[in-house]
Amino acid sequence: MPQTPAHPPSNRAGAPLLPSSASTPAISPRALFLGVFLTLLVSALTVYSDNVLHNTYLVGNHFPLLLITATTFICVVINPILGERRFAAGELAVALALMTIACAMPSSGFWRYFPALLNDTVFFSKDTPWFGKYLDVLPDALLPTKDASAPMTADFFFGRDPYRSASMWATLRVWIPVFLAWSCFLLPMFAATLLVAALFRKQWVVHERLAFPFASIPLEMIADPAPGHRLNAVWRSRALWVAVAIPFAIHLLNGIASFNPTVPLFPLKYDLTNSFTEYPWNTLNGSLRANQVYFLVVGVTFFVPLEISFSLWFFFVASAVKDVAFNRAGVPIIGEHYTYQGLGMFLAYGLLILWIARHHLFTVAKSLRKPREPDEFLSYGLNVALLLGCIILATTFLAWAFGSLLSPANFALGFLLVGLILFYGLVLTRLVIDAGVIMIQVPFSAEVSRCLGFLFTGHTALLTIRHWIVAAFTSQILLTDQRETLMPFAADALRLASATPTRWRPRMFAWLAGALLLAFVISGGMHHWITFTYGRNSFDDGHGPVRFPRLTMELAQENHDPSVAKPKINRPLHVAYGAAGMATIGTLRLVFSSFPLHPIGLLMWNNWAIGRLWFSIFLCWLVKALLLRFGGAPLYNRARYFFLGLIVGEALAGVLWIVVGFVSPWASASLAYQVLPH
Repeated sequence: MPQTPAHPPSNRAGAPLLPSSASTPAISPRALFLGVFLTLLVSALTVYSDNVLHNTYLVGNHFPLLLITATTFICVVINPILGERRFAAGELAVALALMTIACAMPSSGFWRYFPALLNDTVFFSKDTPWFGKYLDVLPDALLPTKDASAPMTADFFFGRDPYRSASMWATLRVWIPVFLAWSCFLLPMFAATLLVAALFRKQWVVHERLAFPFASIPLEMIADPAPGHRLNAVWRSRALWVAVAIPFAIHLLNGIASFNPTVPLFPLKYDLTNSFTEYPWNTLNGSLRANQVYFLVVGVTFFVPLEISFSLWFFFVASAVKDVAFNRAGVPIIGEHYTYQGLGMFLAYGLLILWIARHHLFTVAKSLRKPREPDEFLSYGLNVALLLGCIILATTFLAWAFGSLLSPANFALGFLLVGLILFYGLVLTRLVIDAGVIMIQVPFSAEVSRCLGFLFTGHTALLTIRHWIVAAFTSQILLTDQRETLMPFAADALRLASATPTRWRPRMFAWLAGALLLAFVISGGMHHWITFTYGRNSFDDGHGPVRFPRLTMELAQENHDPSVAKPKINRPLHVAYGAAGMATIGTLRLVFSSFPLHPIGLLMWNNWAIGRLWFSIFLCWLVKALLLRFGGAPLYNRARYFFLGLIVGEALAGVLWIVVGFVSPWASASLAYQVLPH
C-alpha cells in the first residue's frame, strides 16, 4: 500500500507550523480580546442555536463548524480589510487556541448532559421507583432536590410557567449551591485534564510527530501571506475555491429542496437496505447498508496517514461481514460481545500509549527539579505538582461523596476512579490527534463505570450502593458523550498555542485555563436560562434529558446488583480476547513500520461514530491512494488545497443554514436543515 508522503514543513506536526521568534507577536492585547470574544461567542451562541433553533450543532465534534467558519471569516474578510494592521498568524493562533478549548463546554462535551443528570433522574423516579433508592444515598448538596414532585423539577423538564412557577432568580438560588458543590470536583478534573495534555505534548508533537489535523489545518489557514499579498497561498488557491463551491452548492440546493419538493435533491446518501432482506444478510450492520457522504470528513481524512484511514473503514467493514458469518453459523453476536471485547481493546491500547511514551515519562520523572524546557508550557516539576494537587482535590471530593473522609478505602476508590477518567481521556485524545476522527466514542457501552464494575467482578459487594451511584454520576458527567471530550480539545489548543514565543507559554497556559473557566460559567448560565424557559425535554432527540440519565442509573444498578444484568458470556475471557487482538495489531505496527493495519481502526470498529463516518473515510482513502499511486507526492501536495476547500465549503454551508434558523426559526425541529450528524 502506498504511504502518505511527508508533509511539507508547514504541515508537519513535529515542526513549528508558525515561526516562534521575535517576529511573531506575543500574546498581544488584541489577540486576547479576540480570543475572549470567540470564547464568549461559542459559549453563548452554541447553546441557543443547538437547543432552541435545532440547527446543525455549532460545535458537534472535535473540529467545530464555528471554529472553521470564524477562521475563514477572519482570514478572508477581516484581515484584508485591516491591511497592514491585520492579525498576524501568531495572534490568530492565540485566539483560536482559546476558542478551541472553550468548545468543550457548551454542548455535548459537558453542559448538554450535566444538569439533566441531576434533575431528570429525580424527575423519572416517579415512574421508576428504584431510582429513589439510589438517589436517596447521594449527598443532598449534589442534587437540587430529591422530591420528584417538586414543581421546580417539572419546570426544568417542561419549562417554567412565567405566571405560576418560581422566578428565574428563585431557580438560581436553588441551583447555584449545587453547581458550586460539584465545582469542587469538576474544576480540579478540568485542570487535571489540561495538565495531562500538557504533560504529553512533547511526546505527541516532537517524539511521535502525530498529525494533529484539527490544529494543523487552522494553522495553515492563518499563515501570514507573502509580501505584497492580502491573502496567503491557501486562500489564493483556485482549487480551494472550486472545492468550497461543491459542498456549499449541494447543501444550498438540498436545503431549499427540503422545503420545496419541486427543487431537485442532490443525493448524498445511498440505501441498499432493500437489497439485504434475506437471512443472514438482513443482519448486516445498518450503517453498511445505508450511509451518507460528509465533505468535512472527506476533507479531514486527506490529512490523516493513509494506513490509519484504511484501518478505520477496513475494520468496520470486516467486523460487519464477520458478524453475518457468525449469525449464519448459528453463533449470534450480542451487545456484550462488543462491550467486553471493546473494553479489552480500549485498556490494551491505553497501556500501549503509555508504553510508547515510557522514555518521555522517564525523562519527566528525572526532570522534576529542572527549569522549564523552552518549548514546554510549564516545567515538569510544576506540571506534575499541579496535577497531583488536582487529583488529590478530586479524590477528596469523591471520598466525601462516598460517605467518609476518614476511610482509606474511599480515598483508594476515588483515586482509582479519577485515574480511570484521565486514562479514558488519554486514549480518546489519541484517536483525535492521530486519526483525525471528528466524532469519537468508547467501544460499545464500555463506559468508565462499566469498566470499574468489571474490575470488581465477583467482589461488587465490597462497594455500597452509595459508592456505585457516585461513581456512575461522576464518570458520566465527564465522559457522557465522547464526541466533544475535553482532553482532545486541550491537546489541540496547546498545539495551536505552540505558535506563541516560548517565553510567553506559561502565561498562555494560564489564559487557556481562564478561557475554559469562562466557557464553563457562560455556557452554564445560558443552559440554565433556556432550560427553565423552554424545558429540557425540547432540547434534542431525547439523549440529553432522557437516555443518558436513565443509562447512568442503570449502570449504577448493574454494578451494585449484578443479578439485574446477568452475564450471557464469559466477560473476562472476552476482555482478554479484545486485549490480545489489540496487543497483536499494536505490536506488529511497532515492529514493522510497513504493516498496513493500525490499532486505532481496531479500537473504533464497533461504535456509533464510525458507523456514521466510515463511508466518507473510505471515499477519501480511495481517492488519496489513487493520487499517490499515479501522481506521487507532487499530485498529492497539489490536491491538499482542494480537500481543505471541502472542509471550508461544508462548514460555510452549515453556518448559512444556521443563520437562516436565526433569521427565520424553523417551524419544528424536524424541519431544520442539518449538515452534519447529531
